[in-house]
Order: sequence, then structure tokens, then C-alpha cells
Amino acid sequence: MNLLKIAVYAVLAGLLVFVAVSYTRNTHKNEVNNPFEGTPTSSGDILSEEQIRDIVEDVIRKNPRLIINSIESYNRSNEQVILEQRTKLISKVADQIASDPMAPSVGSGDKVIIEFVDYSCIFCKSMLKTKLEALSKIGGLKIIFKDVSLLNEWSATAAKSAVAVSIIDSSKYFQFHSKLLQLDDTSSIDDINKIALSLGIDLVNLRATMDGAAVEDALQYNLDIAAKLGVNGTPAYIINGNLILGAIDVSEIKEALGMQDESLKDESLNTQGNQVETLPEDIKQETR
Repeated sequence: MNLLKIAVYAVLAGLLVFVAVSYTRNTHKNEVNNPFEGTPTSSGDILSEEQIRDIVEDVIRKNPRLIINSIESYNRSNEQVILEQRTKLISKVADQIASDPMAPSVGSGDKVIIEFVDYSCIFCKSMLKTKLEALSKIGGLKIIFKDVSLLNEWSATAAKSAVAVSIIDSSKYFQFHSKLLQLDDTSSIDDINKIALSLGIDLVNLRATMDGAAVEDALQYNLDIAAKLGVNGTPAYIINGNLILGAIDVSEIKEALGMQDESLKDESLNTQGNQVETLPEDIKQETR
């Protein structure tokens, strides 16, 4: 049933109650004034279905705003319910992800960002520099990654390799992730192997893990979460209980984290536990 029908039915019901109450009051008044003339059961006092319909239609014609007000009122209440449900869902999902010890991440602290990333997404690629800058400027920042494949075959292969590396050695995930984002859609498994070898990851183990059930289950879980949240494009972020779609800059990240003006100064993360200095020099160059 659409909103218009619901609103119309609500108005009609209200009008019917109004007519019934008005009729009852008038009948009762007549009985008091002249108890010997007419009764509620007298045929002349009973409104027919046609009379009631005529009254209702007349009221609607003379007061069309009744329908509009009803629709607007319903929309406001319905939007509020949807917003509350969505807020609860986002918070629940964020808590589940943040409490997962197997979720790949970089940095440590109580300022948490969850990123949905697709390795074929040009906006995700552009966000690499922003993430590195945020890690170097925001103390106590932790970024948790949810690899998804939404675009093409390469993004599927890249996502599988990234999840596999997080399973094999989570400490090497962010370096691997960063190098993957510097490849393009013409890349192949050979390029993935080169990155893996540069990080000391065994290729046989990598291939076996990529083809294993654990990677498949993890990627499906990520897609299920994305679908539940309505994320059908990347990048997407959960920050401070809010879902943010699309690329953002460092100032927007700080604002989403609820940082006050006095906190908007650069902070050294190397004393906060974020492993910026362990990144390869070619990746660190992205922040310069």
C-alpha cells in the first residue's frame, strides 16, 4: 500500500469519526430539547452510506490540505523511524567490525575509521594519499579495512589477494593494500606476486589461501555487510556511527571524528602507536 492510499484512508477514517460524533451529539441534543420527537432509531435521523460519503467528499473538496497534511505527517514519522533504525544498524555493524580481531587494520587508538574499498575504484586509489596523511596527522587513529569486489574481475582477484595476506600475516596487510591501490585494471596475478615477494610472502601459501574457503567467506561477509548498509559503491566509511559515501579529505575525517578546533593540529603518530615509519619509502612518498 502506497503512502497516498494510507494517508487518504487515515483522513477518511478521521472524517467518518467526526461525522459519527457530530451526529451523535446532535441527536443527543435533540433528545434533551424535545424527548418526544424523534429517536436515534428513527429512519429520518440515520445517515445513509451515501449521505456519509457525500459529506466526506464535500469536506475533502473544501479542505484538500487535509490529504497533504496527512501525507506530510506520515512521511515525517516514517523518516524518523527509518533514521533511527539505520543509526542502530550502523552502530551495530561498526561494533561487530571493530571487535573482530581478524579484521585487517593500520594504526591503533580510539579514533576508528572503517573503510570499504575496491581495488579497481579510482576514488579508492585517490584516498590512499588521504589515509596516509590522516595517519600522520591524527593521533590515536585506527583504520579498519573491508575489502569488497564490486566492479570487475581484477577487483575480485585483488580483493582475494588482500584478504589472503591479512590471514597469512596481518602486519603486512597495509603495505600490500597500499601497493595494490597503485596498480591499474590492466594488472595481473604476476603483479600481485611481485608485491607479495617484495614483502617476503610465500607465493604457494598466497595462492592456496586465495583459493581457500576462509577468503571466500570473508569477502562474502564484507559484501553482505555492504548490502545491509546500502553501500553499492566505494569508497565508503563508517566514522563515529555515521555512514559516509564517497571520497573525503582529512578535514572531513577530523570533523566526522568529532575533533574540536583545538585538536585540528598535526600530531605525531609515531608516539601514538601508528606504524607510519615502517612503510616502504615509495608509499611514504605519497604523503609528500
